[in-house]
Amino acid sequence: ISGGNSPLIYSHPFGNTRSPAPEPPQDSTLQRIRQRGFLRCGVRRLVGFADFNATTQEWRGIDVDFCRAVSAAIFNGVFNTIEYIELSSQERFESLRSGKVDILCRTTTATFERDVLIPSVGEGFSFSQTTFYDGLAFGGLPPYGACANGLRTLEECADLKICVGIGTTTYTVVQGLFAARYIVVRDSTVAALQGLALGLCNAIATDSSGLSFENIRSVGLHNGPFQIGDQLYSKEPLTPVVRQDDPVFASFVYWVVSATFYAEEQGITQQSNSNEMPVVSLFGNAYVSMLNKVIEAVGNYGEIYERNLGRIIPRSGANLLN
Repeated sequence: ISGGNSPLIYSHPFGNTRSPAPEPPQDSTLQRIRQRGFLRCGVRRLVGFADFNATTQEWRGIDVDFCRAVSAAIFNGVFNTIEYIELSSQERFESLRSGKVDILCRTTTATFERDVLIPSVGEGFSFSQTTFYDGLAFGGLPPYGACANGLRTLEECADLKICVGIGTTTYTVVQGLFAARYIVVRDSTVAALQGLALGLCNAIATDSSGLSFENIRSVGLHNGPFQIGDQLYSKEPLTPVVRQDDPVFASFVYWVVSATFYAEEQGITQQSNSNEMPVVSLFGNAYVSMLNKVIEAVGNYGEIYERNLGRIIPRSGANLLN
């Protein structure tokens, strides 16, 4: 797969955001969240995306910031009214369908199938704009990280064993690249990473962002030699997800994400001039300052990226502003 050099972070035109519209109905997702008093956000613990500090009892990461952005838009700038719920790859869509969470900001790849129908769940879901473009990569102990990266299984690579989490797009792609005897299936991506430390495998397959040394060490893996592949074998547009039964909430989240792109494009920052964001009447009077509150809470996309991922994954390629 070509890594691509074209920036894909794109701010869509807003149109006339002052067009008057009624308040969302009482049984809508927005109204239920407001009545409950907090947003339920499904996450996956991963350095740079959703990392929990046990000392401060605080979450941080790019996915966390988009949960906060949605909270700020709903609760007039209050961005910490959130319950973070950790979900495995297998749990996430059923948890969203059942209402256990309102939104997934959880390293989830947008696909045609997931948009239309996930057979195991019985329905499809609504995806926002992508917040991070990633791809499947391999890593592992020498020489097996290089073996997997080069799709080699002969000679010194004959004992290759690749751990991969089930219920992911990664698992599907790896099945197409390697025979079953080289694949060790684990319950989750975290379990796949831990499988290396347990000696169940000598290589791992996951999104390239999950192969940073910070993430490798965060799950208790060794500090010895570790090879990270330089090839990408899939396209993984990681995107917030909501249910399809409420198109108003799907649009709300979509434009919250897009607002962070717009702010970067316009040079609007968290500290300087967030009041330059457009006024919005399209969701009723309660949300007229929603875009302003988003930028006050988390800043523009460039600020969000640098704060959470800049030291781990230097911004480049598809994750640059178009």
